[in-house]
Amino acid sequence: MSSSQERFRSGLSGLLIVCLLDCAPYFQGQIRTMQPMLNIAVRAAHHAGDFIVRKLNKLPDLQVEVKAKNDFVSEVDRQAEAHITRYP
Repeated sequence: MSSSQERFRSGLSGLLIVCLLDCAPYFQGQIRTMQPMLNIAVRAAHHAGDFIVRKLNKLPDLQVEVKAKNDFVSEVDRQAEAHITRYP
C-alpha cells in the first residue's frame, strides 16, 4: 500500500473515531463498555477504506449521482457504506 493510500485509510479511521468521541459526553460512564464496539467500527472503517483505495484506479469509469446541489455520491460510496454496515 502506498503512503498516500495509507494516509487516506488512517484519515478515514480517524474521522470515524472523532465522530464516535464527539458522542462520548452523551454516553457518560459507558465509554469502557463501548470499547469493543469502537474496535469493530475502526476495523469496519479500515475495511471500507481498503475497498475505496482498490477502486481509485477506476476513477474514469466512476458513476456519480447528484443527491442535491453540491452533494454527490458515487457507486463506490454506496458500496463502501455497504461494506461498513455488513461488517461482522
